[in-house]
Amino acid sequence: MPMRILFCFHMLPLVLQGAVEAGDPVRLLPLYEIHLREVAEKTGPASLRMAEALVEAGRFAESTSRPEMARGYFERALAIAGSESGDPLLVADVLSRLAEVSPSRERLGLLDRAIEIRKKQSRPSRELVSLYRKTGELAAARGDGGDAMARYRAAADLAAKVLVANDPELAAAWVDLGFAMEQRDQFRQAAVLYRRALAVQEKALGPTHPETAITLNNLAGVTGAQGNLVEAEKLLRRALGILEGNLGPWHARVAVCLGNLGDLLAATGRAAPARGMYARAIAIYERLGDERAAAEIRASALELRK
Repeated sequence: MPMRILFCFHMLPLVLQGAVEAGDPVRLLPLYEIHLREVAEKTGPASLRMAEALVEAGRFAESTSRPEMARGYFERALAIAGSESGDPLLVADVLSRLAEVSPSRERLGLLDRAIEIRKKQSRPSRELVSLYRKTGELAAARGDGGDAMARYRAAADLAAKVLVANDPELAAAWVDLGFAMEQRDQFRQAAVLYRRALAVQEKALGPTHPETAITLNNLAGVTGAQGNLVEAEKLLRRALGILEGNLGPWHARVAVCLGNLGDLLAATGRAAPARGMYARAIAIYERLGDERAAAEIRASALELRK
């Protein structure tokens, strides 16, 4: 999700600060090149400060939707940080950033390199938890459920050791592992993890936070799969209320929850309210231009007529 950039002003020359304060980020693109030349002249073209400046430039290029430009900056930073006089942890950081702007086929390898460096060079950390979670997502996306499960488990085990009990990152790691288990029909184990995550999120983020709602939706799925449809419906209705309140009535996540609630109502013989949920979900997907998702909901609605 794109976010506003937080610049560390003491590391940027005044001319860049002025461009940021003026609210015109595009003006920064040529100014970053000027800044890089100045850093190279002052500290040398292969200094660690130069590598850090290149990372700053890459982050900015990425934030302005210029991934190829960002990749060029990160690759230059990587060459410097990976030299004999370089900084291994900086290498790990750059590899992680480079993965974000690289082709999908290259991302897992880059992140695995970052993981190995952090395992050797530093104590277990939040950054390592994040890397395991990212690689788990990539493994899942390529259809390797076993590898994804192992990576998500590594993230969850490490998070339990290095993060405080009410850290949302810990909850997120449990949700990841729970989802991997759910995909393998390990519903009871998934439910345990979702409930742990929910307890953390309700305290750390609040009972009406969108991330809390996502976990409620997931928990409803595995609760229903175990036959407790009454509790599943309560969880889904609570999730739906939170999502509508935070994201508005036309968000894709609202549509997902509506579709799930429609399925549950249909499974319990309540065809009329199920059609209402499906109709709302279809309207959202059509408004968002997601015809594939709309078609899936239409297919579910057609099943009600048989």
